[in-house]
Amino acid sequence: MQKQAIEDIEAVEKSEPAVLSGSKEAPAKPESKGKLSLSVGAKVAAVVGFCIALMFGVAATGVLQMQKIGVEIVGIAEHNIPLTDAVSKIALHQTEQAVYYERSIKYGAVMAETPSVRKQFDTAVRKFEGLSTKVGKEIQAGEVSYSPEIGQ
Repeated sequence: MQKQAIEDIEAVEKSEPAVLSGSKEAPAKPESKGKLSLSVGAKVAAVVGFCIALMFGVAATGVLQMQKIGVEIVGIAEHNIPLTDAVSKIALHQTEQAVYYERSIKYGAVMAETPSVRKQFDTAVRKFEGLSTKVGKEIQAGEVSYSPEIGQ
């Protein structure tokens, strides 16, 4: 058993001679296998730096998206709203035209029994025809003014 103890001590002396001999040299550090050894402060700084870089990336993406939205809003304001206004006016005049059409039909039916309604019939027909001309011109003006936007 003593022989075994002596062999164990010799083995330890061979592996760590500086510690056992009482020398003041620091023991050898174990070898790292490709790992980067950083202090806690360096690791925290790296995480903070990474978070700041991500924050700038998100901010840049947000700014770019807002610029795209701004361009789209300008397009809507310059093209779509005037086109919508023109179409709304045409629809309004067509509705008025339909009212005068129905009145002329009503006055035409009543005119067979009461000839004194002829004046009201003629007025309804004139207003219907006037609106028909107006709607036709508005449609043509809209086609000419907004033909590039209509295809979009």
